[in-house]
Amino acid sequence: MPRVFQLTEEKKQELLKLLANNSVGWSEVLNNFPGFSKSQLTNFAKKQNTVVNKKEEISPEEFQKNINKYADQVLKFLKDFGPANADLISEGVSISAQMVFRAIEEMARRGYRVVKDANGKFRLPTSEVKTVTSEHHWRPTTRILVWSGSELGSIGQQAHLLKTVYHTIVPEEKPDLIIALGNVVIGNLSAAKRNETFLEMGQEYEEDRKRKKISELLYQAQVDYVVNIIGDEVMTCPSSHKSKTYFISGLKEQSFIKQGFEDPLENICRRRFEKRGRKRQDWFYLGRNMHMFRIINTGKPVGVLALTSKKSPFRGAYTRGYRPRKTSSSIAGWLINTLRTKGVGDYPRVILWTDGVGVYTGLGDSEATTFISLPKLAVTDPTELELDTPPNLGCMIIDLTFNEAGELKPNGIEWKFRNLAPYISERGY
Repeated sequence: MPRVFQLTEEKKQELLKLLANNSVGWSEVLNNFPGFSKSQLTNFAKKQNTVVNKKEEISPEEFQKNINKYADQVLKFLKDFGPANADLISEGVSISAQMVFRAIEEMARRGYRVVKDANGKFRLPTSEVKTVTSEHHWRPTTRILVWSGSELGSIGQQAHLLKTVYHTIVPEEKPDLIIALGNVVIGNLSAAKRNETFLEMGQEYEEDRKRKKISELLYQAQVDYVVNIIGDEVMTCPSSHKSKTYFISGLKEQSFIKQGFEDPLENICRRRFEKRGRKRQDWFYLGRNMHMFRIINTGKPVGVLALTSKKSPFRGAYTRGYRPRKTSSSIAGWLINTLRTKGVGDYPRVILWTDGVGVYTGLGDSEATTFISLPKLAVTDPTELELDTPPNLGCMIIDLTFNEAGELKPNGIEWKFRNLAPYISERGY
């Protein structure tokens, strides 16, 4: 068996660096220094005042399984959020920066092209990123109802307002489709924020307070609540007018996805379909962050892009502090750059988004894109109940009006805000 003192000074320094680096496993150390034992190297490190605190070894099969999982997560991150450096990906996917590079290597092995630009950001070429689209047939006036931010399961939820949307506004407005754009459930909560939900997680919570277990219980409680309790009572269209609801997940739902769970909205839609005996499907899951609704007609299709925020909304989005046009223009520029990054070829005429500042406006002439910032349907801050001017609570109605040739009329995009703030409740659950 070789002796450490026989190594050159350069090799000793290399060995100490490997031993001190806790992200480097024992297998890699022993591969670089064959013939040595763990006890030999640990004793050497101790004599050199170097702390060795390496994680337990895992099998090569388990290690590859983890790499595969990380590659899937990094691929989704780059598709959803665009170019990002290793540190940002590491934070977003909750893995080490070293594992980010391993994951990207695995993506390349699978055939994906991952480009590192001059700013050190990894990105997928636009040919690798496509915005998911769905097609919907036009009517002379195609009407869309959009709601967002119900945060079901939170102490700030306003379930009666959501019920008003489906049981009162839907029969009145008769929309052709309904879009639920992100933050439908409250999402994952840290132990410090456990009191922000009223949902009971049962005796299991008291017996096992590990974070992973709490996440599992929260996830199951929210899915069960929407499917078995509030879904039929609140989120079902009356027989007088039936419309399909299309769900797109936002930040709250993605807080579960980052923990390795299935998108709760995908689970909710599937379970509701199964609960109904796989008949009369009325809830449809369309993915995360972004979806293009293409209104198909005999003329040029009209794109309506639904886009969720990557960050927590500005407080101004939920109060009536309307910002000047300059703010809208700068946000519009950001959105345009985001769409180009995502490889959107069929440019939308309407963009619905949840990162707003309380401005509902169309920008430019009749051919320009109309940006519509959405209100919410929950009280996310208790102090909002004490404001002289209530928060923006409600939903949006968007009308697309076509001529006989099936082309969108000049100024054929109209919208209105159905204000539900006057009906706010201190206890909405």
